[in-house]
Amino acid sequence: MEKALQPIIYALNLIKNPKTGKKNASATVVERGTMTTESIAQELAKSTTVTETDCKAIIAGFMEFSMRHVAEGYRVCLDGFGAFYPTLRNKPVELFKDWNPNRISGALVRFMPSTKFKSLLADASFAKGLSRKNQNKTIADVDAALAAALQENEEGQGG
Repeated sequence: MEKALQPIIYALNLIKNPKTGKKNASATVVERGTMTTESIAQELAKSTTVTETDCKAIIAGFMEFSMRHVAEGYRVCLDGFGAFYPTLRNKPVELFKDWNPNRISGALVRFMPSTKFKSLLADASFAKGLSRKNQNKTIADVDAALAAALQENEEGQGG
């Protein structure tokens, strides 16, 4: 039986729109913490017959080979998880004849989640919380500040 997912905790923040100068309420994820190679290796070891040391070695090797392959231009697909693939940062031109490799300023890596991963995210639930910068406030205080800022936006539109 699969363990039910915990809800994603979100916090509301005021984000200034650079075009209008108005502040808008926007949700951001409040991270629960960081899962490290070690913590995942511990989870794997508890749920399999493989030792934690072996799990760490396998994860480290997997990461090393995956990074190398992506850096060489390969797509690295992890069945049921997703794919890592390289992309290029470059300056486009209108005509092919005007393009040359000097226009490439670097390589990036992207991640495309699998259908299963996307489904987990689509089924996610959400719970309101406080951002790290608002940990000493109450949700009611933060909501009141957001409401006041949004009210300022509305009043600014009328004047």
